[in-house]
Amino acid sequence: MNKILLIALREFVATVFSKAFVIGLLVVPALIALGFVIMPRLFNSDFSVAGEVTVIDPTGQVAREMRAALPETSSCLSLGSTLAIISEISLRA
Repeated sequence: MNKILLIALREFVATVFSKAFVIGLLVVPALIALGFVIMPRLFNSDFSVAGEVTVIDPTGQVAREMRAALPETSSCLSLGSTLAIISEISLRA
């Protein structure tokens, strides 16, 4: 029975002091802590994206309809949490 315990102890020590075990022992808690810091920021409902949309429309029909769909007071189009500012470029000669 004593020989079995010695062999088990030797295997345990060989596993615990291997590079992969030590690295895993340090990396896994670091990844968990990083997840606790990053996840709330990723799922934050206050996150929004703002950008500018330029409409190149030689006929002028698309930009006119987009502006008609917007409220009278602004030229901003709200797409969920995304805010787009619409500007028009006319290609008429």
